[in-house]
Amino acid sequence: MGWEIAPPEVGDLPRILYVSDIAQIFCRSQKAVRSAVSRGTLPPLRNVGGRACWFREDLLSVGAEIRGRKHKRNVKISAGPYNYDKSRMMVTFTIPGLSRDKGRVRKVAPAGLDQAGALAWGEAQRNEVMAEVFGDRRKNESQESVPAPAPVVRHRKEVEKVAEEFEDSAPTVDEFWVRFESEYLPTCKPATRRAYRCRWQHDLHVAIGTTPIDHIDRHAMAKLRARVARLSPRSRNFVIDLLQVMLRQAKIWGVIAERPKFDREKEPKRMGREPYTEAQLDTLIHHTRCAGEARDRVFVLLLAHAGLRSGEVCALRWGDISLDLGVINVAHNLSDGQEASPKGGEAAPVGMSSDLREALEELPQGPDDHVLLRPNGRALTPAIVDRWLRRLQHQAGVPVTSPYVMRHTCLTILADRGLDPLRLQAHARHKHFSTTEDYIKRLQQQKRAREAAAVWDIGMPGRGMSRAPVRRAASALDGGAHVPQAVSPLADRLPKNQPKKTQSPRSPTSART
Repeated sequence: MGWEIAPPEVGDLPRILYVSDIAQIFCRSQKAVRSAVSRGTLPPLRNVGGRACWFREDLLSVGAEIRGRKHKRNVKISAGPYNYDKSRMMVTFTIPGLSRDKGRVRKVAPAGLDQAGALAWGEAQRNEVMAEVFGDRRKNESQESVPAPAPVVRHRKEVEKVAEEFEDSAPTVDEFWVRFESEYLPTCKPATRRAYRCRWQHDLHVAIGTTPIDHIDRHAMAKLRARVARLSPRSRNFVIDLLQVMLRQAKIWGVIAERPKFDREKEPKRMGREPYTEAQLDTLIHHTRCAGEARDRVFVLLLAHAGLRSGEVCALRWGDISLDLGVINVAHNLSDGQEASPKGGEAAPVGMSSDLREALEELPQGPDDHVLLRPNGRALTPAIVDRWLRRLQHQAGVPVTSPYVMRHTCLTILADRGLDPLRLQAHARHKHFSTTEDYIKRLQQQKRAREAAAVWDIGMPGRGMSRAPVRRAASALDGGAHVPQAVSPLADRLPKNQPKKTQSPRSPTSART
C-alpha cells in the first residue's frame, strides 16, 4: 500500500491532521507513520499548539487512500530462522493498528523452505491469518497444518546472533531527532527547547547524526567529545545530558532495549557572588521607601523578601496575589520571552512580609493584569529587571548584584535567623531538600570559621589564661546567644595545661596497707 493521496480527495480531509489521523486513514500504526516521516516518505511534521501535525495543504503531493474508502488491511510478513530448528523458518504476520498480542501471529513454515520460500508460503496464508485474527474462521480444510517440531537445544550465542541478524534496524540519531523534537520538546520550557536545538544543530548532528541510535558506544562518544572539546566543561556536560535524555526517551518508546550511560566531566567550582548583609539589604529597602516610588519598593521586596526569580517577577499577576491571606501564588514564569510554568512545573505559594503587603496595597493597579510593568505600559523582561535593579543599587550605594543574588540573600538571611529547614524549603520552592541544605551548611561553615578566629583574638589556653573566655567569645559571636554544643565545642577540644594522670583503682586491702 502506497502513501500517495489522490488530489481530488484531499479536500475531504480536515484542516489539521495529526499522526493518529494519518494512521487511521492508511490503516497503519503511528510508529509506521513516524518512520515514514523519518525516511522522507511523508512531509515533515509541524508544531502547532505543542502537538505534531500536518496542514491539509502539506498532503497535496503525498497521500493515497482517504477516509470513507474501504481499505484492504495491510499485513507485514517477515521470515527468520526458527529458534528450535535451524532447518525450518518462522513466519511472522504483523497487523498494524492492533495490540502486540492480537496483531502478531507466528507460524512455522514447512520443512525444506528457505527464507524466500517461507515468505511465499506466508503470502498464501494471509487470508487464513486475517480470518483467525478477526474471527472469520473460513479455513481451507484441504490444507494440511504443520505442527511445530519438538524444541531443539541451541546455544544462547547462536540465538542472539540470529536475532540480531533479522532484527529491524534502529533509526539513526538524525531520524530519531525528528520524533524527539515533535513529541518530547513541546513538553519542555521554551528556553530549554532553544538550548536543545542549538546544541543539536552544532554538535550532536555533526558528530553522530548518521550513527544508529542503538550503536552509540565509546567510539561514538569519542567523536562527540572531540567535537565539543572547544566548549567549556559546563557546556560539554550539557551536550552529554542532551544525549542521555534522547537515549532515555528512546528506551521509553521501545526504540532501544538498554540505555548506555556516560560519565560527565568534572566542572570547576564557580565562585558565586556573596549575598548582601542585613545592613546592606536594609539600606537598599530604605532607599526605595524614601524615594517615594511604590513600584521600586514592590520590585525590591519581591526579590528580597519573597525570593522570586526574575522571570517570575515579570509574569506575576494581580490574580496570583491574595492580600487577605498574605500569600502569593507563583504560577507563571517568563522563559525565553514566552509565558510558561514556574521552575519545577507546579505552582507554589509564598508568604508575604508585612512590608511587602503594605507596598502592594499602595501600588496602583495598571491597565494590564501584570503587577509590574514598564513606564510605557509594556511587560517586563529579564533584561529590564537586571537594569532596573542595577539602577536602584547605584542610587542606594550598595554593591551591584543580580536578581539571583537577591534571592540568595533572602534565603541566607532566613536560614541565619534560624528558620526551620522544611519551612525554608517551602519558601524557596526547592524540589530537592539538598538544595536548601546548601544554605544551612554554608552558614555553619562561616560560623565555625569565626569561632576558630576568635581563639587567636583572645589567646591560646595553656599560656596563663583559662578556657572560660574562649567559651564566652564563641557565644558573643552570636550576639550573646547560647551556642549549641554540636556547633562550638572548640574550647573542649583544646589541650589542657597539665594532663591528669590516670590512677588505677585500688583494692580495699591495698588502701589499708
